[in-house]
Amino acid sequence: MHHHHHPHAGSEAPVNPNDLAVMLKQGTQDLHDRAENHDFQQRFASGRISRTQYGLFLSQMLSVHAALEPNLRTLTTKHPIFRDLVADHQFRYDLIRRDLADLGVRHESCVVYAPTRKFTQYIEDTAKNDPIALVGVLYVKEGATNGNKIIVKHIRQSLGLTENEASRYLDPHGAEQRKRWMAFKGMLSTIPVTDEEKARIVAAARMTFELIGDLSEHLSKLEGDTEMGASTEVTVSTAACPVTAAR
Repeated sequence: MHHHHHPHAGSEAPVNPNDLAVMLKQGTQDLHDRAENHDFQQRFASGRISRTQYGLFLSQMLSVHAALEPNLRTLTTKHPIFRDLVADHQFRYDLIRRDLADLGVRHESCVVYAPTRKFTQYIEDTAKNDPIALVGVLYVKEGATNGNKIIVKHIRQSLGLTENEASRYLDPHGAEQRKRWMAFKGMLSTIPVTDEEKARIVAAARMTFELIGDLSEHLSKLEGDTEMGASTEVTVSTAACPVTAAR
């Protein structure tokens, strides 16, 4: 199998159906569209969520990143071909912790919901059995930052947050967003993985959409408990994420 590199090929180059970036986009399009129409996702996207709800969402993402990041680091050690694809600016564990601190949430006291546990378990199992497939998880997580960049503006407005307050996870790339996403897709297209591996990466990306969908479903069900959207007070009664109190 020969790899032909076209350093000067622009967007006018014909789309290669075996291009992993193309396979990922086409292979997840239906789930991507379904996710955007999900009730929680729509409320989230328009900023119609309470501080508590936002804190709960971020604390679940903290668990996901706690599982994902060390395993991605291990992947680059075991498979150096992914060393350029996986970058420090994709690691958001510390950003989420700072966001939670802004919201006055003690992350260590946050409950981890069943769909989140299912997601982290999937990441651990994949890391053990087929670490290359973690690229599919990373693709979905990175792709989400494109829309999140817009969403965070609505959330900041509705929760009365200042420019950087509790916005690091949703907008980790700032002005570098488009450049980094294009570079990421470019690297996906050129990484020497087999067709078999590509299929497993796409399957993992699909699974990631499903798992995030399950979590969204769960978070919508909690709306009643946390008076979703009705209050921007972080003191809404929720046992899940107690507000930082003086010890």
